[in-house]
Amino acid sequence: MSEFDPVILAEVNRGNSLVSDVLSPLISGISGAVIGGVTPAVGMSAQLPSTKPMIVQENTEWLRSGVLIPQEGYVGIPDYLTQLGPGVIATENGVLPSSVNVVSTASIGALVVFAASSGGVYVSKDRGLTCLIASGVSASAVFECNGLIYASNSGSLRRTSNGDTWEYCTGVTGAVCGIAYGNGVYIAPSSYSTNECWTSSDGVSFAIKLTAPAAAKTSICFANGLFFLSTTQSSVVGPSVSNNGESWFVATLYQGASLLVHLVISAADRIYAFTNAGIFETLDATQWIKIGIMPSSYTATPNFPRGFYQDGLLGVLSSSSVLMANHPSALVSITFGGAAHAACISGDYLIAGLTKPSSIVHRSKLGRVVGNPRYISGIYYRVK
Repeated sequence: MSEFDPVILAEVNRGNSLVSDVLSPLISGISGAVIGGVTPAVGMSAQLPSTKPMIVQENTEWLRSGVLIPQEGYVGIPDYLTQLGPGVIATENGVLPSSVNVVSTASIGALVVFAASSGGVYVSKDRGLTCLIASGVSASAVFECNGLIYASNSGSLRRTSNGDTWEYCTGVTGAVCGIAYGNGVYIAPSSYSTNECWTSSDGVSFAIKLTAPAAAKTSICFANGLFFLSTTQSSVVGPSVSNNGESWFVATLYQGASLLVHLVISAADRIYAFTNAGIFETLDATQWIKIGIMPSSYTATPNFPRGFYQDGLLGVLSSSSVLMANHPSALVSITFGGAAHAACISGDYLIAGLTKPSSIVHRSKLGRVVGNPRYISGIYYRVK
């Protein structure tokens, strides 16, 4: 890709503000040019967008521009930038076979599994459009781990790859807050106020370890050779960290920290800790950077999992909505027809279930722009 490829400059309705607000601070070192009858300052060159659409996304048109900006001047983002908001989300709901309170959901590909407060497990193979109740399994929470879906209740753990057959996992005798895999080991911490967690080398046969923090656990994830665990304990300096589940230490987010870690999420090679003091990012559990804040109205869901990272999107579940983002510095709140304590991504859909009696599976189609540069809030983004 050339450093001087045409770029998407801005939305059509930005008008003349492009010259003063965008071009002046971003472009220099190129000979002067006339733009729509206006001559910019010497050392700038620009061209307003043409009238030919390059991308049409819902009600927004993105037009080709001749502005020259070196590629290294762009901020890197994932392979696509997903748009979120009322103008780009179309609702295409599905249906459950009966009215239930959904408390947890997880997905692999087109397979979506829901857990209800009654313990019932519901399976969809078409991204939530149609669902059937599963047999031979009950759960209060479901999790995706290493390409499989696990179903947890107070006395057992099962897993499936297809939603039809559920393999019994031995050794687990209590409910878990999540399951993570890394370094050749699966770790499933108890969700109770106990130091129990279960580990396994194959994801089926688990052994108990009395090494986890004694407070109730809320989430676990893995990245860069380390497991990260959050608890309900307040006044801590950060999440607990281990490389194998045998021993744990508490990471320090910043000196003098005394906070509550709501949950931890791994996104590719990054770990995000969502706390009442802000959102922190790390690669190695040693150096943490504060990159955002949680909404003042945020209250964590009491159910599991409390968040997800799927298909390039982060999701944090609150007691009333789903907070979504490509990057946690800019969370967007998405609400449904009631409190959504369970949500996941399947293909182009954000799928959510309500904690009030309902037979509706809420499916919101996500608008995506693939393989094109974008201009968002004063910043140019180069899509890889």
